[in-house]
Amino acid sequence: MEVATKDDLLFSRDEKGELLPQEVEIDEIGKKVLITPMPRGELKRYLSAWMFGKSKGDIIESDKDDDIEIVEKHLVKPQLSKEDLQSAGKTLIVGAISSKILEISGLPLGKALEETKKKLIQSKTGRSNGPPKRGGKTKKGS
Repeated sequence: MEVATKDDLLFSRDEKGELLPQEVEIDEIGKKVLITPMPRGELKRYLSAWMFGKSKGDIIESDKDDDIEIVEKHLVKPQLSKEDLQSAGKTLIVGAISSKILEISGLPLGKALEETKKKLIQSKTGRSNGPPKRGGKTKKGS
């Protein structure tokens, strides 16, 4: 096994420090798009919002507004506005592009995502069986 290089560990950036777009195929349409990865801080905000701020769903199956926001910020080509995505965006395709952005940004998928969720919950709550409970005390026997 080879030793990793700097290029293996870091996203490519231009001379101004901006993330360079990556060409990826969107299976649902069988065509390629150019997208930029999501920086770590932004990725953590989405993951944290899903873990502790939303009561349903999965960041990979986020709601349409999340997908539109992610795609609007990180889809380089073809370029689409928020209005384009809201009015005529094909929900399945927008979701697929959003998922691809999260994937190239380093968000683990599948079983690795489940393990990441467990670790985040445990690190934030000290518990391993779910997000923190909200509300008051529970009644005995209920």
